[in-house]
Amino acid sequence: MIARLYFTLNLLFCCCLYGQRNVVTDWATIVQPAVNTPPRLPGIQFILGATIQLAVYDAAMAIEGGYQSFTPAISAPMGADVRAAVATAAFLTARARVDPSQYAYLDTKYAGYMAGIPAGAAKNDGVQVGQSAANAVIALRANDGVTDVVLYQCSSNPPPAGEFEPDGGCGTQPAGANVGHIRPFTFTDASQFRPDGPDPMTSGAWVEDFTETRDYGRRDSTFRSPEQTDVAYFWQAANTHPAIVSLAVNRGLNVRDAARYFAMVYTAAADANIAGFEAKYFYRFWRPRTAIPRADTDGNPNTDPDPT
Repeated sequence: MIARLYFTLNLLFCCCLYGQRNVVTDWATIVQPAVNTPPRLPGIQFILGATIQLAVYDAAMAIEGGYQSFTPAISAPMGADVRAAVATAAFLTARARVDPSQYAYLDTKYAGYMAGIPAGAAKNDGVQVGQSAANAVIALRANDGVTDVVLYQCSSNPPPAGEFEPDGGCGTQPAGANVGHIRPFTFTDASQFRPDGPDPMTSGAWVEDFTETRDYGRRDSTFRSPEQTDVAYFWQAANTHPAIVSLAVNRGLNVRDAARYFAMVYTAAADANIAGFEAKYFYRFWRPRTAIPRADTDGNPNTDPDPT
């Protein structure tokens, strides 16, 4: 099933020229380099993306109608240009959230895009709708924790068996320690859907998971097929965002449906990352790169350490 899904999305990604783009897919593509510069965790990318796409969605709904807005509904003048509205919403929301080094890039892209829309009342009204959508979402997400610094401290150095250790050791700060503290979009508390914790390291379930991860996860695994390796690479963030856009293009989604699709995908992914990181740093369980070489310390005689 996973392989079939991978094949389908990869086919869509490769054939995007056969689809039809619109202002929503255009700006989903335009903002992504700015969102990911400097390089950010996939979770943060989705959180910033959700903020932008919700503003786009509200701007589109104000003019196109059809679905309930995320923030209070905006009253759009009759004939307002949806291209101006969506471009403005995406531009202003992105500019409020991206690294300052990306301001010039966004300014240039916005000016160029807007130059292609005829001047007049329709364009001006569209700009006002986009401004209203951006302002509403920016206000809603104010102080949401995206830029907060959350420090992580090991309980000891080195930490005991089973405890997470940052990649650079206990003297360094791990990536994403703040993600679980960011305010979710669609539920009230990041811990609301916290899953059960890891299985005890003395259990048979731990041995099964340990063995599978070790055998299939190592770089030169003889268990993992080339197709499984391709699937893993495909779902890295660098490929996920173009695939999301390509799916909308190849399905021929119009402005209204593309805006709804992006808002749903990015919001769901953002909240999943927030909930996942909250659980990750709540349980503080070690990663395979630590657990496998140090398996002789986990108290289970059925897990053999592999220092390589």
